Amino acid sequence: MAAVIQNQNDGAITLAGLRLAAGLSQRELAEKLGTQQPNVARMEKRGGDVTVSTVRALAKALEVSAAQVLSAIATTEEFGLEQVS
Repeated sequence: MAAVIQNQNDGAITLAGLRLAAGLSQRELAEKLGTQQPNVARMEKRGGDVTVSTVRALAKALEVSAAQVLSAIATTEEFGLEQVS
């Protein structure tokens, strides 16, 4: 079973958690987004400002809603990453 990246305080899923749930590596997600793996790693580590088009592309690539992507980005920004098995 793959590890899920989430915050231990409230169980909120991070961007990395969405990617893992979709069964994608950072490189595979980057290819779907038309970018490079370091850009995905940066988003997963820090969250950060993203454009509406990036949110839409992430939602499509991860097969989740844009609201889920925004929530995951906010969780990443607020709490950072913690790996929970």
